[in-house]
Amino acid sequence: MGREKGSLQFKRIRLSGFKSFVDPTELIIEPGLTGIVGPNGCGKSNLLEAMRWCMGENSAKRMRGEAMDDVIFSGTERRPSRNLAEVTLLLDNSDRKAPAQFNDSNELEVSRRIERESGSAFRINGVEVRAKDVQLLFADAATGAHSPSLVSQGQVSTFINAKPQERRQILEEAAGITGLHTRRREAETRLRAAENNLLRLDDIMVQMEGQAASLKRQARQATRYKNIAGDIRKTEAILLHLKWQHLEAMATAAKEKLNEAERRVASQTAVVTRLNTESEELHQALSPLRQKEAEAAASLSRVRIEIETLEAQEKNTQNRIAELKARLAQLDQDIDREGNFLKDSDTTLARQKEEEAVLKAELEADKTGAAGVEENYQAVLEIAETAEAKFNDLNASVTSKTIRGEHLRRELADLQARKERLTGEIEKARDELANLTPVSVDRAGNGRSKLDKALADMKAIEKRLSGIEEQRLSAEVDFEEARAAYSDAKASLSALEGEAIALKSLLADDINQEVNPVAAAMKIEPGYEAALGAALGDDLDAPISVDGPFAWRTLSSLGNAPALPGGAKPLCDLITAPAALDRRLSQVGVVEDGESLMAALLPGQRLVSKGGTLWRWDGLVKTAKAPTKAAMKLQQKNRLERLEKKESLVRDLVEQMSGALTEKETTLAACKDQEAMLRNEYQDVNTRYSQERENISEAESEGIKSAERSAALKEGLGRMEIDLEETRDRAIALETEIKTLGEDTGLEKDLAVARTQMEGIREKLAVARSRFETWRQIRDEKEARLASLVRESAAWGERASAAVAQMEELGGRKEETLTALGELDQSPIRFEERRGALMDVMSKTEDVCRTARDNLAKIDNAANEKDRDLKSASATLSEIREDMVRQQSHFESISERQIELGGIIEETFRCAAGDIIETAEVSEKQLEKLADAEAAEIKLERLKAERERLGAVNLRADIELEEMIAEVERLTTEKVDLEGAIRGLRASIGSLNREGRQKMLEAFETVNKNFGDLFAKIFNGGHAHLVLTEADDPLEAGLDIMASPPGKKLLHRSLLSGGEQALTAITLIFAVFLTNPAPVCVLDEVDAPLDDANVERFCDLLDEIGERTETKFLIVTHNAITMARMERLYGVTMGEQGVSQLVSVDLQKVEEMRAFA
Repeated sequence: MGREKGSLQFKRIRLSGFKSFVDPTELIIEPGLTGIVGPNGCGKSNLLEAMRWCMGENSAKRMRGEAMDDVIFSGTERRPSRNLAEVTLLLDNSDRKAPAQFNDSNELEVSRRIERESGSAFRINGVEVRAKDVQLLFADAATGAHSPSLVSQGQVSTFINAKPQERRQILEEAAGITGLHTRRREAETRLRAAENNLLRLDDIMVQMEGQAASLKRQARQATRYKNIAGDIRKTEAILLHLKWQHLEAMATAAKEKLNEAERRVASQTAVVTRLNTESEELHQALSPLRQKEAEAAASLSRVRIEIETLEAQEKNTQNRIAELKARLAQLDQDIDREGNFLKDSDTTLARQKEEEAVLKAELEADKTGAAGVEENYQAVLEIAETAEAKFNDLNASVTSKTIRGEHLRRELADLQARKERLTGEIEKARDELANLTPVSVDRAGNGRSKLDKALADMKAIEKRLSGIEEQRLSAEVDFEEARAAYSDAKASLSALEGEAIALKSLLADDINQEVNPVAAAMKIEPGYEAALGAALGDDLDAPISVDGPFAWRTLSSLGNAPALPGGAKPLCDLITAPAALDRRLSQVGVVEDGESLMAALLPGQRLVSKGGTLWRWDGLVKTAKAPTKAAMKLQQKNRLERLEKKESLVRDLVEQMSGALTEKETTLAACKDQEAMLRNEYQDVNTRYSQERENISEAESEGIKSAERSAALKEGLGRMEIDLEETRDRAIALETEIKTLGEDTGLEKDLAVARTQMEGIREKLAVARSRFETWRQIRDEKEARLASLVRESAAWGERASAAVAQMEELGGRKEETLTALGELDQSPIRFEERRGALMDVMSKTEDVCRTARDNLAKIDNAANEKDRDLKSASATLSEIREDMVRQQSHFESISERQIELGGIIEETFRCAAGDIIETAEVSEKQLEKLADAEAAEIKLERLKAERERLGAVNLRADIELEEMIAEVERLTTEKVDLEGAIRGLRASIGSLNREGRQKMLEAFETVNKNFGDLFAKIFNGGHAHLVLTEADDPLEAGLDIMASPPGKKLLHRSLLSGGEQALTAITLIFAVFLTNPAPVCVLDEVDAPLDDANVERFCDLLDEIGERTETKFLIVTHNAITMARMERLYGVTMGEQGVSQLVSVDLQKVEEMRAFA
């Protein structure tokens, strides 16, 4: 088995900022053998780690770091650290063997870039990809970050000592199923996800059916909600319009009060200005006086300071004299002390010279007897070393024999246990194989028939459920419409009753009054109340009486009453009124606009508009305003009559609607009960459907597992029988070797004799060593004391010289102190003369200062009086200004409220305050009905409460219902797709397992054969083979090595020597190359444990594999033989501490140049 020609080939690797390769570095990977050399610690292994890292290595520990950021250059004393590192591998894809998504280019550039504390990113030809994509790319090319073809330092010994399960990876690489394992795990993950998605999908579809019914109800509710919202908008517009008019009136009144306050402030400000000028004049006169007073005070202060300074100087002089006298006494004591020290120094030096002479004489006498002690000790030491060497050789031989025997006995015990275990496992496997029966397909077939029946039942129930849902939805619609109509009618009746009660209460108050106004006896057509109020005004409040002070008298009608101008409708035709008002009403006409008819009016005649504007015969015009109280009473009376008629009709309608609502509610309840029964039945059938589907899945899975288990048992049984036979042969060989070792007893006797001789010699050596050590210790002590005396004598001499110099310095200081003391004796007389002169000057200065202070106080009192008058006037001005500020604040508050209200109107209705009625499309009739802000607020609250009773309303219910129907159809399609995908994934996993098992067994046979052939070649004889252990399934089994070097019996890999283990591991790695050659192989100092002969064989094997495969070798080595066999060499140096550099030499070209020369 070999790699197909023309597959992906490595061309070069580029590094930048990776570990010690801070500068951009490129290593060209050429065919054949390429050596990488350099001293320890220069960064050779960093090249291998860069290749692993670019192939997708995600373990910082494998990169010899604590975190992945450790691969970034960390800096040196001369270079700062980097924040990023990048490694790029260039691959040859000229034959298009790469995966399809990367197969459109002749070259593939795979790069990995990391930024500190930001993670790393992979790119292939500049396009960012996942780490898994890069790992699969290299796994399909028989290499990768964990490939056995990348051998790090110490990895050979780690490979030998690894567990069999871990060692199986090398077989997976040979079989080329590393990528297959990854795909199988992905398929299993997708299978579990698909099964979970299918279960969730069923639950979602059941939930969505209930949601669809709810959305239909919400759509009807949304329509009603929008109607109420429109009424709320118009009512809010009317209320805001009324509030705006009220704020405009308040702003006008506030502006007038503010203007008055500003006039008062201007008057008081003039008074304050005058007083302030007078105060400033007085304060200006104070400045020269204050200057004179300050100058006199400053002079007085200076004199006092001079006196205080003089007293301080006198005191300091006295302290200085006392200090000098104390210093003289101290100097005398120091001179006496230094003289005594000189006498002691002379005595000590004489005594030390006598002791030094005695020690020198003793050391000269000791030299004569020292030679015999040391010669005796050296002779005994040589005899002891010879005996010790002989004893150690005999002891090592006996120990080696003992260890060998113990090792053989342990191995024999392990083989016996292994033989028993294999016998048990073979019997167990045979029993399991005999008892293993194929899973019958009856269970799956029976389950499918039940599944089809459950599906048919579900469809039948769904059809019935659809019909009853339509009935229930229709009943809900009817019930909601009936309930809405009943609620509206009930609300209308309550509103009518409340309004009627309020109007009756208002009208009853007028009836109970002692004076009954004429308006109470009038009846007018609705809408003309304002016209009547404009025509009669306050006269409507007068009663009909013959003797009242303010009353209507009944007179006869005017027979020849003048006619009203053309186009005017007599008001008396619209009103039913007492006869006392005939004359007045007959001369009042109703028009729409009276400006053109006003000139035609005769004395006593009037024209009024329906809105309340008055045009009088004498030219007076009175525009419409709020209706009079009497007119409002007439409006209320007309409104009450209309309300009573409407209330009777609405009450009859409410009773009819109540009966219809009860009937609709009964029908709806019956539909809901029937629907709930069908849904419960559907849920039961759906549960049965899900259970049958799970049973079928389990049956199919058990069938696949049973077939796989049978094949695995047969394969494992054959391997275990071969292993058992080999174990028996090895046990017999070990028993023979153990018996041979037990018969040889001569070494133990020789060891006992040598031990006895060694003990006697050791006693003699101890006595000689003790005498020699005692003599040497006494000599060392005397020499140390002599050196100490020399140092002490020198120190005492230096101290005596220092004492003489100190005495001379102290004498000089004493002379200086006596001179300074003589100069201070005349100081008290000079101080007394100076104090008398200063006292005379201070007396004169005090008189001048007193006069200046009196003049300043006089002017200052006058200025303070003027300041008090100014303060009083300023306080009055502040009060007036505060009142102005309050008026201004009140005006601004009203303005802010106007702005705020205008902002609300702008935000709510997107128009100016004056245009709100037009923008909200409020009719004149609606505005007249809500002419009072309080009434508008009551209506607004009622509409909002009605909207709140609706609760939460989904205004997108219609859209959401359509979306949900489309979603149900999409989910049904997805369900079918999921069921097909699950079946496909199960089949795919079974196929992957069979393919992997077959490839693994084929690879095992090929690798085992190659391993045996290469072992015999590299060891010049012997034989070896591989064994699958620990599991029957090849995909789960471990891999163990059995080897028999030339002249030795078959051994387990743990019994081989260190060099044999290394060579065996290298042989196995090369056996894998011959089975499935990797495009590149990196060997990092794998020849370190080999001797020169084995290194030659190792290099021969490299040459042979290089000729038989396309594998390119990168070999890190310190061995001169290996270097000589390379075709080219790269040297890694570290000219600058911590920074690696790469240099290259092509040895083939060098040889050609030498041959040519």
